[in-house]
Amino acid sequence: QSSQRRTILEMLLGFLELQQKWGHVEEDESALLSLRAPVCSVVFSALTDPSVQLQLVGIRALTVLGSLQGFLSPSNLELVVDHLIHLALREEDSQSSEAAMEAAGSLAPIYPKVFSGRMVPRLEEELQSEREEESSQDHSSLRHRCLQALAAVSTHTSIVRETVPVLLQHLRKVQRGSKAGNTRDVVCVCQSLHRVALQCQRDAESCGYFHQTAVPCLLAMAVQAAMPESTHPLLGKPLLEEEVLSAMVPVISAATTHLSPELAAQSVSHVVPLFLDGEVSFLPQNSFPCSFQPFEDGECLEAQRRLVALLMAFVCSLPRSVAIPQQERLLRELLALSCSSNCPFTATTAAKCFAGLVNKHPAGQQLDDILQLAVNRMEPGLVEGPRQTQALTLLLWVTKALVLRYHPLSSHLTDKLLGLLGDAELGPAAADGFSLLMAEPPDVLHKGCHADVRIMFRQRFFTDNVPKLVQGFHRAGPDVKANYLKGLSHVLNHLPKPVLVTELPTLLPLLLEALSCSDRVVQLSTLSCLQPLLLEAPQIMSLHVNTLVNKFLSLTSSPAMAVRIAALRCAHALTSLPTTVLLPYKARVIRALAKPLDDKKRLVRKEAVAARGEWFLLGSLGR
Repeated sequence: QSSQRRTILEMLLGFLELQQKWGHVEEDESALLSLRAPVCSVVFSALTDPSVQLQLVGIRALTVLGSLQGFLSPSNLELVVDHLIHLALREEDSQSSEAAMEAAGSLAPIYPKVFSGRMVPRLEEELQSEREEESSQDHSSLRHRCLQALAAVSTHTSIVRETVPVLLQHLRKVQRGSKAGNTRDVVCVCQSLHRVALQCQRDAESCGYFHQTAVPCLLAMAVQAAMPESTHPLLGKPLLEEEVLSAMVPVISAATTHLSPELAAQSVSHVVPLFLDGEVSFLPQNSFPCSFQPFEDGECLEAQRRLVALLMAFVCSLPRSVAIPQQERLLRELLALSCSSNCPFTATTAAKCFAGLVNKHPAGQQLDDILQLAVNRMEPGLVEGPRQTQALTLLLWVTKALVLRYHPLSSHLTDKLLGLLGDAELGPAAADGFSLLMAEPPDVLHKGCHADVRIMFRQRFFTDNVPKLVQGFHRAGPDVKANYLKGLSHVLNHLPKPVLVTELPTLLPLLLEALSCSDRVVQLSTLSCLQPLLLEAPQIMSLHVNTLVNKFLSLTSSPAMAVRIAALRCAHALTSLPTTVLLPYKARVIRALAKPLDDKKRLVRKEAVAARGEWFLLGSLGR
């Protein structure tokens, strides 16, 4: 019966969507309004049906009805909001819950008063309630859904002004608590704030309000948490944990990227002095027990130094046109911190912040001087000493910042990185660094945060450096050859496929050798690179079919699940090669693929079934 009702509702939905598409004709409107009661009754009944599929169609229909001007009466609108609240919070199936939240986000800009007056207070009430009859796990799940729903409905300025204070108040409450699940709760609030920030980017007023409200509040809470106490500085303080700070970074970044020039200039004049001079007057609740000095020395200030991640999120998301006060001093402090901190998280965020600022810095003598200072700090640190890892991290991020903008010094730094591949200790980490150079980081040095990213920088990096990687591989000793293969596979994996296809004949032997490397990262990166090439360059790949079959089948027994899955996908992609080339291997491959059918991991079994099925069909009529 549910399937029949769903079919009828889908047909009704089709008519409603046509009405929505064709616009307003008086005769059509009057005819539709005369059917308001039965149409609403059908849709509302679908929302309370146990069938998830029927609920989903009902939610889609509800969204269309809400978009038809004047169709829903005030009492109907209240029912709509009530149904959406119930589905979002109480429906067991996550599909219906997420669809209800999306529907609320679509309808909220059309009926902002109804949603801010009815939905937001209900969500706030649920968020603050403590039910004894519910288990802690159920209540935690309900809280998380409330947070998601508050974010989803924040699609109108007036609603944003209601929801953001609720979310920030809940964050204050959670971070003061001492329960075991606090870190997860704080991360959930930050994820909801991040969604609100992204939605606010569409509207200048919302964006300005969110930035001026949320950013000072987040900074104030973090500074308060970082104040030194007699107890262990990080114990019971979720805001100082790496997971939470990493969740706060995209909130501040998204709140900053779309600021007006005037508001950006005003904000930077507060935030930079906060970190350089401890100027806290612009923060709410700014009476702290001692000064904020994240760039000063002292073990007791380690917690404060972790907050450089939030500085990075802000200054690296500003448009290039915004002048940063005391920029040269800030760069020197970040450089010193990136080289001296014993905390990997702090050192890395300081290096990223330094690189983000260097990337946007205008060319000239000032930039040259700061880069020379950085090179002078890095080079001795890479040779020896307790902080080689920090020096390598700084080298990688500064190199990336300069590669993106085609700065002349990038060649020197890349050569320095290539030289480290031959180092027994730093070589593997340097090889992994090539992935960082080619990939797009989520928090800094990408176009979304106004970084200086030149077109085709990957192709240029490939042209300049892959011949050096190949040459280094042939000259290297057997104990470090894997480093060159790893670096090469990372570069090729991020290269546009049309470019890679043209260079394939010379590079394929090295890629095949990389499959024999014992390093799982190399294996996985190489398999990811080869799979699309089997589809896009079958003629070239078919010349090496014997080696490919042997390597792929061998790797289907790898201890690493990700490698087994990638090898099976490549075995599947092999069937795109010419049939005449593959037929001699058909029986052997089918036998070999029987083993992963019994793999303990479901995802591996799924890939094995798909690959083996294609090999069974190889050579059959109609394929």
